[in-house]
Amino acid sequence: MLKTLSIRTGLLSLLAVMTLLLLIVSGIGIYALTQSSSSLQRINHLQGEQMVQLNSGYTLILRARNEAGQAVRMMEIGMLDDAANAVKNIQQEVIQAQKTLKAVIDGGVADTQGQQLLDKVAASLAAYNQQGINPMLKALNDQSADGYYDLLENALVPVAKRFDNDMQAFQAWSDARGKAEVNAVQASKTRVMILIVVAALLTAGIIVLAWLVLRHMLLKPLSASIAQLEHVAAGDLTHTLNAPASQEFNRLNAAIEEMRQSLMGSVLRVRDASSQIDTGSRELTAGNINLAQRTESTATSLEQTAASMGGDYRDGETQRRQCGTGAPAGENCFRHRRSRQRNGLLCH
Repeated sequence: MLKTLSIRTGLLSLLAVMTLLLLIVSGIGIYALTQSSSSLQRINHLQGEQMVQLNSGYTLILRARNEAGQAVRMMEIGMLDDAANAVKNIQQEVIQAQKTLKAVIDGGVADTQGQQLLDKVAASLAAYNQQGINPMLKALNDQSADGYYDLLENALVPVAKRFDNDMQAFQAWSDARGKAEVNAVQASKTRVMILIVVAALLTAGIIVLAWLVLRHMLLKPLSASIAQLEHVAAGDLTHTLNAPASQEFNRLNAAIEEMRQSLMGSVLRVRDASSQIDTGSRELTAGNINLAQRTESTATSLEQTAASMGGDYRDGETQRRQCGTGAPAGENCFRHRRSRQRNGLLCH
């Protein structure tokens, strides 16, 4: 499959895989940030808002009770006006405390156990107000020290202790819940770090695999094509390249093979033409040799003919001198000899 896979498809596949990994890592990061943000918001709402307001209301009630004791002491020493002013401050603090505690109780918590503990705080607060705080304010407004002490000894301390116990139980749960949220954030951080490490290792593995694939798809076929071109450049047209590769390199190898075939055809045509030229040259040389031999033979024949004619001429002169003294007779004899010479030349 990788042998026939195109480089474009391979690169697009690699890009798609890397994009998918990037999206996965980004999703993991976004999920971790969302979870951490949610945990921090819950911790802030519980520890930074509800518990602060709850402790503020609880502190105001304790302050009001402390100031109530001081106001009763003022009543006992006759500082009634100062005691009346102190009672007004106590009433304002109690109102502010009840308002703050009511806001926290009405807000509730997003946990079953925490909500149950908060409901107990609300119930103990209601009993505290009904059986302790309101009677205490009535005794202070009446400037009755005996009524205050009687309330303190009989009803105020038990309901106050119950409220304190419920408050401490809710605070303990709040601290445990805050630690649990912090531990959850740490665990989420650990999981995210593990996932990031796994994603990083997976990315490294994919990069190595992509390098091997690209090496198989790109570098090896390219090296083979370069080697084939080097063979062609060196004049070796017998080496063929049949290694399968990607579509692009198959086209390149096909073009190189066509070039090799064309060069081989050109070389064959040049060799045939050279052979024909060599054959023609040899035939021309043989013809020249034959012509020279014939010319030499003709020259020899001409020399022989000339020698024969010279001998016949000398013989004719001799015979002419021997033919006699008369001119007609000598002329006839000479003509008869010349006729014989011509006949002999023609026959020769």
